[in-house]
Amino acid sequence: MRKFLIDLWHDLSKVNRTPQQQKNYEAIERWKAKQKQKAINFLNNNPLIIPFILGIMILSMTVIFALSIH
Repeated sequence: MRKFLIDLWHDLSKVNRTPQQQKNYEAIERWKAKQKQKAINFLNNNPLIIPFILGIMILSMTVIFALSIH
């Protein structure tokens, strides 16, 4: 069974794309890389955003916990 799944994975990972599909795939990959870079730049320019988000998460979990035991 394990060998079958490994063989199936290798078969599925061999993608034969048409030229248009390949161009679309590359465009999507470029777009994803650009979005990732924008997110990194945003986090570097706003260093307090992560503690703020963590604080909101802790506050919301505390409220949910308080409501659940009420």
